[in-house]
Amino acid sequence: MAIELTDELIASQQAADDAHAKLIDLQNRFTNPDDTEAPVPARDWADEQRAEWDAQQQEWLRLATLAQAAVTQHAKDTQQPRHEVEATLRKLVRHPEPATG
Repeated sequence: MAIELTDELIASQQAADDAHAKLIDLQNRFTNPDDTEAPVPARDWADEQRAEWDAQQQEWLRLATLAQAAVTQHAKDTQQPRHEVEATLRKLVRHPEPATG
């Protein structure tokens, strides 16, 4: 049985993944602001950097929670195994098939 996904479900996972990527980008920029210097541990970040990272982490967690709830509801509504819905969704969002043509 093929796993069916909705555009809303795909958008929800993409938003969570985008928020996570932004969080990782912030961490990389704050930890190693100038690729030639020694890494700056998070405990030594400026207060503004810590606040920005914390806010982005909260946004990522919010979006990830929404995406997970959407997966659970979609699996229930369509009577598909939840773990298969999640796996198919993540594969589609994170490793899309190349366009043909």
